[in-house]
Amino acid sequence: MEGIVEQDERNEEAVRKFNQRLKAGGSEFEFPVGPDFPVGAANGLSHNSSYHAVNFKRYLYQDGEYVRGGYILLGHGALVGGERIDLQFLKLPLSEGIVDRQYSIFGALLFKDAIKRAPLSYGLGGGGLESPVIKMLKRSGYRLHPVPFRFRVLNAANFLRNIQVLRTTSMRRMALDGLSRVPLLPRALEFFQASKASAGLPDRGTSIEAVPCFGRWADELWEQSAGTYSFIAIRDATTLNWRLPPEDERLHRITLMRDGRIVGWAVVTDSRFNGHRQFGSMRVGAIVDALCRAGEESATMAAAVRYLRSRRVDLMVSNQCAALWNVALARNGFLAAGSNFILATSPQLTALISRNDPEFDRVQINRCDGDGPIHL
Repeated sequence: MEGIVEQDERNEEAVRKFNQRLKAGGSEFEFPVGPDFPVGAANGLSHNSSYHAVNFKRYLYQDGEYVRGGYILLGHGALVGGERIDLQFLKLPLSEGIVDRQYSIFGALLFKDAIKRAPLSYGLGGGGLESPVIKMLKRSGYRLHPVPFRFRVLNAANFLRNIQVLRTTSMRRMALDGLSRVPLLPRALEFFQASKASAGLPDRGTSIEAVPCFGRWADELWEQSAGTYSFIAIRDATTLNWRLPPEDERLHRITLMRDGRIVGWAVVTDSRFNGHRQFGSMRVGAIVDALCRAGEESATMAAAVRYLRSRRVDLMVSNQCAALWNVALARNGFLAAGSNFILATSPQLTALISRNDPEFDRVQINRCDGDGPIHL
């Protein structure tokens, strides 16, 4: 048999051997084997809300007894220009060509099949504009849009000692270690970012609360806020509890209350790293997702900042696509840096979004979408 087939128990052993060849070739990637769902695993293989069903399928390129590559399509609902559509997240396109050039053709064949099978699709992540997957998406006609990255330092001494992107040579490492020990200098960096913050939580009538899961209040906020965006994946309570399951102890759900009513929410992580390739041994807080009533964006981010500050993180980070959330982060003292988190939209999806938002300023994409906060 030669061609693209759906994965099932009959080709699991061939997938295992495919993964072994990838590992032997030096790849850190592998294609999943078995029934595990890529996100929301605790809630089964699919879920239905009042808006849509979520499902996934895996496809393989079968070359006789060998598997030469595969990809996953995660189907879910979204709103584009206020209208509901069904679309696919293109997850983990992977071919043996990444470790053996004689099989490079299989990557192109997989992408061609995915676009034909899922014309309304997107990719997310990819490791930057120069990664092989992102380059292949571009060659396949996908529009590439880096999702802005913003950060705020809370413990500058630990930041200087651990931020790997700045510690690329022995000379730089010595200089940064020395700067981290200079009296008041780390405090000056912290003060500089804090001085950029113009937002905050008014003391009167406003409070924040950590909650264990999303309730009916999340449905109300979804109905009130969805029309703000030109593109947004469904974020009703059922879907959020599936994408961000309550049993995942990494996730903290923060609600912003004003006069006894929830007007916004944010999901954050608080991770202690040890020898991380980007964050070294810092404690990093990530703002994964957020939604609120119009006009409450800065206050919602301020609530997330206050919560993460209370947990004594060294650094706060966030990837947010929509311009209004980047403004909210900037008003809370977050600075912009280069992003390697890429949104890639298929030609048909790009055309739909561009009708009302050619610059993608009102596209709501962040770490909640795609694979979720798997590295934060």
